[in-house]
This record gives sequence, structure tokens and C-alpha cells, in this order.
Amino acid sequence: MIDPSSERAQLTAERRQVGADDLLMILVGWINSVAHETDVGLGVGLSVVVGGTVISGHLIGADDWLRKSAKSMNEGGRGPAASVNALLAKALDTWRANIAADPAPESAYLHLADVRILFATGVTPLARSLWRVRLDEVQAWQLGSF
Repeated sequence: MIDPSSERAQLTAERRQVGADDLLMILVGWINSVAHETDVGLGVGLSVVVGGTVISGHLIGADDWLRKSAKSMNEGGRGPAASVNALLAKALDTWRANIAADPAPESAYLHLADVRILFATGVTPLARSLWRVRLDEVQAWQLGSF
């Protein structure tokens, strides 16, 4: 049982007040925990509406998103890219420590890879796209991507 005064309980209450979808929160939490437990990139097609924009991609775990983000920064090699890469590596370590302490953490964000955006003129894929979207900003969603 969650201590109602805990930060996690407060975040959950705040997300529910603004309309975060419980089923989507469960799906994201499941993807995060399975991806962490298996250390295998697991993706589920997902399309969401955020701010009136339709975004589609593959829902991935937070640690997979951090790992892929760090890898894409690694391609820069030095300078600011190296600093950002070190920051992402530290965030990944923190994420893994939090998961070890609480195997079912409350998810505040969903993470998408291979993102495509639907415009009036058609679908636009984004190169090397890794997106992080606040769950309480999602206005609508469906399983499957386009």
C-alpha cells in the first residue's frame, strides 16, 4: 500500500486530477518494468494526441530510452555531446537504482522511438527520433502506430 503522504502518491493524485489515463499509466508501467527486468528493448506500437498533434511510434521503457539517447549523443563523441552523454548515463544509473528499490514505480512519462507525426499533408517520420511525453498531457491514445 502506498503511503498517502509519499511523493509517489502525490504525483499519482496530481495526474489523476488533470486526467492522466489509468490504463495508459498501467501500460507504460508494464513496459518500463518488463524492459528493465529483461534488459531487452521491447516496443509496442502506440499513437497519442498531445496538444492536438497526432504522434505515433513505439512505446519503449524509460531505461531503453535513456540508453538509446546516450548512444545517439555518443555519436558526437566530445564537447557538449560528451557532457550530455555523461548526464544521460548518470540518469540511467539513477533510474535503475529506483527500479531496484521499487519494481513498480509510478510512471509520469511515456517514451517513444521511431516517432512519426501526422500533418494535414501526410505522415512525417523523424530521423533518430526518441520522444519523452508527459502522461498527463496525452489527450487520446490507441494501440498501434502508423
